[in-house]
Amino acid sequence: MYAIFLKVLNNDDSKERKNMTVYLSDGDGETWKYKRIIDSRTSLSYPDVDFYNGYIYLTYDFERTGANEILFVKFTEDDIMNDEYEFKNSVGEYHSLPTK
Repeated sequence: MYAIFLKVLNNDDSKERKNMTVYLSDGDGETWKYKRIIDSRTSLSYPDVDFYNGYIYLTYDFERTGANEILFVKFTEDDIMNDEYEFKNSVGEYHSLPTK
């Protein structure tokens, strides 16, 4: 049996901080089969993740020197694997993108 791993990147782009992205591996971290962009905007930073009762809790900020927003998203491993799932942040906005 393989362990499931999760990684979060706030800069899935080589030039700027954009695309808050979660990756899920069901193969001990050797491959990252699932990738979902949680928020596609720029100026995203400082992701932090916690796990409780089957849920993944992600907090991050948007425009630290502009909008000054701290956002929260709650989801499951199944949500990452489901291409149809819409990630909705704590202020009720959708900024996610399909990755295919």
